[in-house]
Amino acid sequence: NSEWCSNIWRTAFFGEPIRLTGSPRCDVLFNDREKKRREIRKKFGIHDDVRIVMCAPTFRGGSQNKEREVFAETGTIDFEQLKDALEKKFGGEWIVFIRLHPQLALRGFTYGNGKSEKYIDVSRVDDMYELLAAVDVFISDYSSAAFDAAYMKIPVFLYVDDLDEYIADRGKLTWKLEDIPFALAKNNDELRNNIEKFDENQYLTKLDKTFTEIELHEDG
Repeated sequence: NSEWCSNIWRTAFFGEPIRLTGSPRCDVLFNDREKKRREIRKKFGIHDDVRIVMCAPTFRGGSQNKEREVFAETGTIDFEQLKDALEKKFGGEWIVFIRLHPQLALRGFTYGNGKSEKYIDVSRVDDMYELLAAVDVFISDYSSAAFDAAYMKIPVFLYVDDLDEYIADRGKLTWKLEDIPFALAKNNDELRNNIEKFDENQYLTKLDKTFTEIELHEDG
């Protein structure tokens, strides 16, 4: 989907031919956003005016060289604080979609005294990109889906409360953190602060700069 990726593929696949076409999984983000927005809200009984933030952490449980465990993990995001920050910054009513990595076995969520209609587990929906096309804000940690979500020019935030441990376990990240166009938080207070200080114009400028530098080719 970019010259940046093509340069990696040339090394990874020993000079095999590369076709720069864009990512098929992202087509829905360009072509069917309004349709999916309506479909997803109808499916989960959400009013058209309600906004959605999706939190999608990546896999945990051991590096490539270790025996992996499959367990339920939601990270340590305070969803109540997250929802409050979004409502104060962007206005309106918000609902949180929680999407775990497919390798994680979901055991169920509890918030306070029990489950809430404000927090919806969408881990078992087949295609995450059908959901992504319908959301208004996306939060992840180390997933390339953060860049995919940004093609829609929606706000994307990174929450990495285990950054040092993750790098120690997996090795250095592909991107330098200072070069990533998404605000990064290591705890809930930082995440709230990043939301409160979000500047759309600065964000879109950073996105355009990044996409230009990697020579992105994504058009649906």
